[in-house]
Amino acid sequence: MKGKRYMEYLTRRNLIKYGCLAGAVFFTPSAVFPANKSKSVREIYPLTISVLKDAYKNEMDAHSSYTAFSRQALKENYPNISYLFSTFATSESIHAGLFKKTLADLGLDLDDDRDRQIEVFTTKKNLRKAAKHELELIKTFYRDAITKIKPEKHETAVRYCRYSWQSHMQHRDRIEDVHRWSEIFFSKVAAKIEGEEMRYFVCHICGSTETVIPPEICPICRQSSIHYKLIERTAYSDRN
Repeated sequence: MKGKRYMEYLTRRNLIKYGCLAGAVFFTPSAVFPANKSKSVREIYPLTISVLKDAYKNEMDAHSSYTAFSRQALKENYPNISYLFSTFATSESIHAGLFKKTLADLGLDLDDDRDRQIEVFTTKKNLRKAAKHELELIKTFYRDAITKIKPEKHETAVRYCRYSWQSHMQHRDRIEDVHRWSEIFFSKVAAKIEGEEMRYFVCHICGSTETVIPPEICPICRQSSIHYKLIERTAYSDRN
């Protein structure tokens, strides 16, 4: 009798044991409701992907434009303005790289092999064009882009858009220092700029542009200021 009760105990114990295991499997969310793999990345982040692609193209267009403007400034014997434009070109390429990497992490390739046709005018007009471009990115494109993609909660994409937005504010301020007086007094303003010793540093994390390395951390990405690198004058912008 004792042996019979013991066997019944073991039977009940096993039932409880395996019943609990079965219940654990049944009620585990991942078992009953696995991660929704039926939706593609394009369906989850449609607005984010669209914005990232547009942002990448904008930044690459700006990179190409500023590189061309830099060469034109040198032709007009404005090596410091040339250096300013080449610095901005570096910053823009960093932004473009961030957007390209984010799209790659989503498993998307960029098809952007188009031949960019850059309009180059006089340096005076190029500064005006650059100021207009920076203002458009600040007041319209990135402000609207961040508002648009926030609901999709791709934090990296939002962060990189903020990096670029704030960096363009820096560009605008530096261009405006030249552009605001350029309509009437351009030759005098340009001569003053060319008389200065200019050095620019760019944060290779976010593209922030400064004339001196910030103490401790970058004001935009909040990373260590060791990521700031001096922008060397290129072979064409170093010529006198």
